[in-house]
Amino acid sequence: NVYNSFISLEIFDDILVIESLDGLIEAVRKSGLVGLGGAGFPTAVKLASEKNGKIDTVVINAAECEPYLTSDTRTILERGDAIKRGIELFEKYLSAEKYIFAVEKNKPECIKTLREMFADDSRVEVVSLPALYPQGAEKVAIYNTTRRIVPEGGLPADVGVLAVNVTTLASIADYVATGMPLVEKCVTVDGTAIASPKNVIAPIGAGNMNWTAIMKACDDIGVKYAMIEQDNAVESDSIECMRFSYNTLSKLGGRF
Repeated sequence: NVYNSFISLEIFDDILVIESLDGLIEAVRKSGLVGLGGAGFPTAVKLASEKNGKIDTVVINAAECEPYLTSDTRTILERGDAIKRGIELFEKYLSAEKYIFAVEKNKPECIKTLREMFADDSRVEVVSLPALYPQGAEKVAIYNTTRRIVPEGGLPADVGVLAVNVTTLASIADYVATGMPLVEKCVTVDGTAIASPKNVIAPIGAGNMNWTAIMKACDDIGVKYAMIEQDNAVESDSIECMRFSYNTLSKLGGRF
């Protein structure tokens, strides 16, 4: 495991030793993690809301907002151990009494996997939600799992909720276990212009990136314009355009 080599490096000692909520918040801050559901809100700031003593519920958002997205689905099916470790970290350092996974009902395998994973944990609940846009929007997911309304201009903490994306949760756990910060991003490539829809794991910040190369790696069928959905692209104001060549992606560790 390439990540294991980082555990013994002295440079990561201050990151990996976590003995309190403050230690967890500082580790997440150093990791540079932001919400991977699309909004990009700093995760350390979210966790710090716990220090105000108002958080009683954590909503783990796995309701992917756009219809084509499946990157969080792959996280649940392929990174279950990291998700479980993430919940254990939160249960150890947060005061929340309830942890709710929000998953759309058109992902039955994900619902089954999570329910089996946390069958012995009474604090964890997996809620099946209608597959409707914009189910994955933070305030929508909070209302549909807790029936609490986040006020206009307010934050989830205002109603006693900490909301975190499921891939963010898994990434926190991996960082705490290994000291490896977030260096790659899962991008869903799908739609009628794509012959081989898939999730592409691409290195973050790779030079000379462009969406055309990603589409060709997924066997696009030659349509001049196609929508590529990057987490909550429809919900966000704009789509971040990364430019890269296929060769650059391969050299930097991109996987298909």
